[in-house]
Amino acid sequence: MPYVECRYAANSHACYKKHSHPTFSLGAVESGQSRFSYSQAHCNQTETIGPGTIVPVMPDSIHACNPLENQQWSYHMFYIDSEWLEDLRGQITDTRQGKKIRLQGLSRTLYQPSLYRQIVRVNRLMLSDDPVLEKETRLISLMAQLMNTQNNEPERAPPLNHPAVSRVQEFLDTHACETITLDQLAQEAEISSYHLIRLFKHHTGFTPHAFQIDRRINQSKKLLKCSNSIADVALKTGFSDQAHFQRSFKQYTALTPAQYQQTSKKI
Repeated sequence: MPYVECRYAANSHACYKKHSHPTFSLGAVESGQSRFSYSQAHCNQTETIGPGTIVPVMPDSIHACNPLENQQWSYHMFYIDSEWLEDLRGQITDTRQGKKIRLQGLSRTLYQPSLYRQIVRVNRLMLSDDPVLEKETRLISLMAQLMNTQNNEPERAPPLNHPAVSRVQEFLDTHACETITLDQLAQEAEISSYHLIRLFKHHTGFTPHAFQIDRRINQSKKLLKCSNSIADVALKTGFSDQAHFQRSFKQYTALTPAQYQQTSKKI
């Protein structure tokens, strides 16, 4: 995912001079307090921010965010490519009632608990070894939530019985155990990535990644019943390692693979 860089700073004392980024930056303060300084309309502004604060920074905006004197703070950061974000903005605009999404409409600081929790969850996901499809889906959903919240306009409801959904379901059924990206699915569906996420969730109750994992779990059950080793099943069904397979299997079945295999032998 070359269009995004993520960072988590824990108990940091680091200070920065005023600077800018060519990317769109999104920060969320986890603990401690900081002075957020920025230039606006040729004037320098400073604001003290603390836990739960969300800080969106437009590309090329001059700013600095440093902990209060003799204090430390923890925060989550995203640096998102401007062209990628502009393309997503256009995708979201296409789903609105003729209302354009304006990135410039974002406030300097936000205090929205549900959005803050989503930022933290997605940042942790991005820094994990989870599949790219899940990361792409969650990042797009997060940025859409940010822009939709700030622009305060309703989206059109997804259309019923859209053929793109069945095409993607068939593709995922066929390639469930392979590594798949959101771009691949969007090309298969012949719609934008953002529109695909909305349509698919609306019609199936799953994100594309959750649907893929569901299919992998069903396939793994068949292999476990045939006495395949757990390590082999994890490999054959596309999981990154045995631990990831065991964790996912238990989330979907409330049993470990070994428990399921043992139970199926008794039937």
